[in-house]
Amino acid sequence: MAQQGGFINWFVPDHIQTDPLLATRARNVVGIALALICAALYFTFKYRSLDADLGAAGTLLAALSACSVPLALKYSGRIGLTRDLAMLLFNAVLVWLAYVGDGIMASNMFWFAALPVVAVFLGGRRPGLVWAGIVLVEILVIHALDSRGIVEPLSSLPADQAASLQLSSVLGLTVLMAVMASLFEGAKVKGFYEVEQARAAAEHSSTQLAALLEQVDVSMRQARQESSRISQRVHDMVATTAQQSAQTRSTAASIETLAELSAR
Repeated sequence: MAQQGGFINWFVPDHIQTDPLLATRARNVVGIALALICAALYFTFKYRSLDADLGAAGTLLAALSACSVPLALKYSGRIGLTRDLAMLLFNAVLVWLAYVGDGIMASNMFWFAALPVVAVFLGGRRPGLVWAGIVLVEILVIHALDSRGIVEPLSSLPADQAASLQLSSVLGLTVLMAVMASLFEGAKVKGFYEVEQARAAAEHSSTQLAALLEQVDVSMRQARQESSRISQRVHDMVATTAQQSAQTRSTAASIETLAELSAR
């Protein structure tokens, strides 16, 4: 898990990793792109084994194109751009498979429901709502074209092969949801860990600040005490000087008196 996280983090630019929210979304984009690559490669072999060359060509092209998503994130640092690129590739391969397959009855049609979920996972509520609208329009268009016979499927599989492909699609979507759940859980745990670290750091700083303030208060009390002692010493010195000055004047007066008496 740590090696996997390190591999994903390699695609996340350093300036993004300093922001927890952006770093989480960037890692999610990379994770979904890698999951899309693996799923596309699997379905490439699956379609090829069923002699559905058009489906295999579409999924292979999607896998190769999806390789650009993590690299685009690493070298551009633009999360929104790479997120939209991943979503467009995901959507394009689903539309292609529906077109070359059985239209509204294609085995991949329920994958369209995953698009808004993935969009929310990658970018939040607003992208999710946008892609929900896009998916609704696409499903209605596919249904309309299929029901009116405007666009005929380019290839059709026998019932047993269609059932096998349907099973693979269900399993693939389940794996994708599991990957998303794993990424979400990892991000949540990492977020909680970072919050706990921040809280501990704040508590440590607060303790240090309290100790510093207490030291300042002690130093101020000591300074006041020292200032009071110095003031008392100065007062005592002034009093002693005044006393000595009075004694000097008294002695001088006595000497002057004696001198006058001696002169008589």
